[in-house]
Amino acid sequence: MRGAVIGVALLLAVCAVAVADAPAPPDLVWRRAWTLPAAVPAESAGLWTPTMAVSDVALALPGERGTVSLLDPRTGMLRRSVATDPASPTPVTGLWVASGTLVVARGSDEAPVQALSAYDVATGARLWRRTVIVAQQPETRVYRGPRIMVTGNSVVIVGTEAEPVIVFAVDLRSGTTTAQASAERGCVTQGAATAWSMLLLSHCLAGGHVALSAVDPRTLRRVWTRSLPSHDTPGDVPLDLTAGTDGYAHVTVGNDNAFTDADGRILPVPGAATGWSRPLYVGSYPATGPNGELELHSGWPLPAFLIAVDLRAGRLAGLPLDVPAQEAYLIGVTRDMAFVHSTLEGAEVIIAYRRHPGRLTPAAVLGGVAPGAWPDACSLLSGDDLRILGAGYRAVPSARALGPAKLPRPAACDWVSTAGDGPAVSLSLDWVSATNTEARALFAAEVAQEKSRSSFDPGTDSAQVFSFVTSHPAGIVGMTLVVVGPVVVRLTSVSRQALHLLAPVLRDNLRARYRQPLAPSPLLSAGWNRPTYAVLPIELVVSRGTVYAGADDMIHALEAASGRPRWSYQLGSDVAAAPVVSGGVVYVAVSDGRVVALDASTGRARWSRRLGAQGELMVAAGRVHVNDGNSAIAALDAADGRTLWRFQAGGALRATTSISAGVVYSGSDHGTVYAVDARTGRARWRSRIAGRSDPMTVVAAGGLVHAGTESGVVHALDAATGAPRWRARLGSLAFGPLVIHGTIYAGGLGTTYALDASTGRRLWTFSAPGDRLYNVTAPTVARGLAYLGGPDGKLHALDATSGRERWSRSAEAGNGITVAGGTVYTGGDGDSLLALDAATGAIRWRAPIGGEIGREPVVSGGLVYVGSSNGIVYAIPLRP
Repeated sequence: MRGAVIGVALLLAVCAVAVADAPAPPDLVWRRAWTLPAAVPAESAGLWTPTMAVSDVALALPGERGTVSLLDPRTGMLRRSVATDPASPTPVTGLWVASGTLVVARGSDEAPVQALSAYDVATGARLWRRTVIVAQQPETRVYRGPRIMVTGNSVVIVGTEAEPVIVFAVDLRSGTTTAQASAERGCVTQGAATAWSMLLLSHCLAGGHVALSAVDPRTLRRVWTRSLPSHDTPGDVPLDLTAGTDGYAHVTVGNDNAFTDADGRILPVPGAATGWSRPLYVGSYPATGPNGELELHSGWPLPAFLIAVDLRAGRLAGLPLDVPAQEAYLIGVTRDMAFVHSTLEGAEVIIAYRRHPGRLTPAAVLGGVAPGAWPDACSLLSGDDLRILGAGYRAVPSARALGPAKLPRPAACDWVSTAGDGPAVSLSLDWVSATNTEARALFAAEVAQEKSRSSFDPGTDSAQVFSFVTSHPAGIVGMTLVVVGPVVVRLTSVSRQALHLLAPVLRDNLRARYRQPLAPSPLLSAGWNRPTYAVLPIELVVSRGTVYAGADDMIHALEAASGRPRWSYQLGSDVAAAPVVSGGVVYVAVSDGRVVALDASTGRARWSRRLGAQGELMVAAGRVHVNDGNSAIAALDAADGRTLWRFQAGGALRATTSISAGVVYSGSDHGTVYAVDARTGRARWRSRIAGRSDPMTVVAAGGLVHAGTESGVVHALDAATGAPRWRARLGSLAFGPLVIHGTIYAGGLGTTYALDASTGRRLWTFSAPGDRLYNVTAPTVARGLAYLGGPDGKLHALDATSGRERWSRSAEAGNGITVAGGTVYTGGDGDSLLALDAATGAIRWRAPIGGEIGREPVVSGGLVYVGSSNGIVYAIPLRP
């Protein structure tokens, strides 16, 4: 994959795209020959070496425990397997095939020591083996290219990380060292191998000199050196060098780009023979940007192209393929075949393409579709359609064009509100295919890609419509893909509700245009789901047949049995914590510091007070207790919101407080615990237990107040007097103290401690390795087991008395764990809610929710309610 912006006024006119009337030889049409599943990535990230290789005689693929499969490149049939190296039964980190020789690197991406072996392709016999030490860091200031390069007669190894860079050459067939050299000091170098030479792109920082050199791979002597102009020097600038086996190369120095021939001359070369280079890489087709620059898009248009160069004019050529551009990687080419590693319909595959007679016409560039077949993007929706969002919408065509095809109609259209109060919606044509089948395949591949990295809406996941949430320069936006007939269309808006309303309209408009039937929707299981069009995780409270969901700046009330909306209320700022329902009123802490009281039945606002409220509210005995997150605790009358009292502490109070037996307990960030009478607001006692910069969390239970400091000490104080009872020093605390059934649980980023709440005696300690700190949770205790998420990405079930692990299972538990009726509910891999047998950890069921669970699932009335990061509330039967 390549993504770059090439200025037309930079190195040369090579940056103009090929136009429809450009001459093209009859060898530019590529059709799929065969497809095989791929089990590994196409490139080793640590060493920048290929893990798949191809030549005219063999396609080499890695197998298990260091084995290599050799396939016939014409048919994809297995010819033979090369066994693992007995002296190094480690994974393959690099593969090359040249001059009838297979070269295999084995080891680890993280280790510089590599076992390098060569085999005869015809017989599979090993020719030689040696251990080499390669430069490990891919972003050193000295060398930024592949660590191992193979040509038709030599293997070249870059062996050090710092200056001087030591390079040595090994004979391809014998393994003997033929030469050793050091790179020029003070230069940053990028390397690439061709069939019979090694190219070096160097930028020498002193004076900013940029040069492209060819090196004899046997002697490591320079054959020629050519200076390249650059507008970014002096100074350290990005370098990139991509070379084909035929010697043609694409050179990038900062924002400057050029294509060179096998002698290093910048194309076009006067008098050079006509023709095309072998494909250099796979990418999206170049399109002209708004300022006249050439853009190699990474995501639009959707399909991939083999990128080659017109040798006479020095212009790019895009040779269309029937796979998406994203994640496509060119393994290699032969005289008449190209081999691509890609993701198709959710699986990684290797696709072999064979060159067939044909010309690069506009229709060929557009996948067999004439430019006139692309509809006007603004015609796919109408002003009447947009009335569903509000009045006064107008269409603004985009000037974006597609490669050399010179589309006669705009391929994108923005719908904007002339009144300025409605959300803008962008519609773009991702692709118009030659066949409906090809369009569906591209749609399926794009859907699989987004499911692996984005939050999505399973409720709209169908054969024709897919909605998801993604990051964008405008922030977090919603996108919806629609495929009907040969067309793949994308809707984009910051308003996910707008997409929800417009997607079926667009689908039906396309169905009418292309006379297509409605594709069947997936059967929905019992239960329900309801979009809130939010971005932030959702806090859920279920009370008296109603689900209350706080999402962004809205509170939604949904009928618990059906999901039918009862009311919603816009707060103006984001919900700061889960709403509290008490006495027919919903109390909400808002991020702008307000406390808002809403009628639980109607959603009508009863009162609103701005007090700097932070964190959770506590409602008891007709009072709403508020911690302002600064230095005060306040009590409001629950009926009308008037302030009953306000307690001013000597420093900032923690947002978490505790109330027990008519007393409010709070810890400060200056080492003091306060006990305040809940009725009068007067201090009953205060106790200094820690330093001035040691924030704490407090909880009252069983006649004691337990305070845990961030430095790792848990204190127990008498709840009536504040007198110290005991203290226990633990490791640094990330959660707790939490008191359950007479046991205190507290923990750090990988360790959980259990203490006797009465004495402070340590009962047990449990540690889990790993760096997935987002998965760490405080324990949830039920039926004698403590369930907690660990930094190893697992959910652990521990004996609550001894701490002995009963079972563990991979789970995304960091956002919440709920135990009910012998079942544990938590986040599962693959954007799902996971239901596990509480005693054994066996999976009972898994339900897709299109994102991470927002907070702890809530079990009530035969349903489990969960909010997803995609902004949807789900109600799922306990036995779906």
